[in-house]
Amino acid sequence: MVEYIGKKMVVDTRAADGGVYFEKDHFTWSCRYGNPKLDIVIYYKDVCDIIIYNGEKKRVEVTTTDEKRYDFFLYKAATFVEFIKAGIEYSKNPDTTVVPINNEDLIRLQQLSELHKDGILSDEQFENQKNLIMKKYN
Repeated sequence: MVEYIGKKMVVDTRAADGGVYFEKDHFTWSCRYGNPKLDIVIYYKDVCDIIIYNGEKKRVEVTTTDEKRYDFFLYKAATFVEFIKAGIEYSKNPDTTVVPINNEDLIRLQQLSELHKDGILSDEQFENQKNLIMKKYN
């Protein structure tokens, strides 16, 4: 499966220029100028259709189960759709996809464990630090 979590893309809408950030169960489009009123959040489980229309910048139309249509304009439409489809697949089979822990985080977790075992970190400090690292994998 394509790794989509944490990926970012420059994607425009009819309303404004912006970008998309792909998360485990949804993707968020945010306006480049930071107007949160324009933000779009789409949960993969709610996507029922995706169509790519060709043009200088390709238009990707995403339709949700509540029959809302969102138009996104970008050059890498196929990659954008691939990330959405990966999210849809994950939402159907969440237990089949495991995000591997990168080496840097694994080393940091081992260090935290040693500090906790040696009594340098309290239970609460250890859990807080561990949760900060693991947040991106849950």
